[in-house]
Amino acid sequence: MTPVRELVVWALAIVCAAAVLLSPVACTMNRQRIIADAIKSGADPIAAKCAIEADTERTTMCVVHALRDRQ
Repeated sequence: MTPVRELVVWALAIVCAAAVLLSPVACTMNRQRIIADAIKSGADPIAAKCAIEADTERTTMCVVHALRDRQ
């Protein structure tokens, strides 16, 4: 392999690795922004967090909050 081609392959590998490593961070930051926007609009902070992150996290806080609302 020529040195230029090898450099291109390494650069592409580094860009792909960075994308794989940074995508979870971007998703988390997006969820946090959505929660902050919901709270600014007047939503209950715990309810907003539990509703938006329900598929990624099931915390005791969300279960307690849901049971409290049913009573």
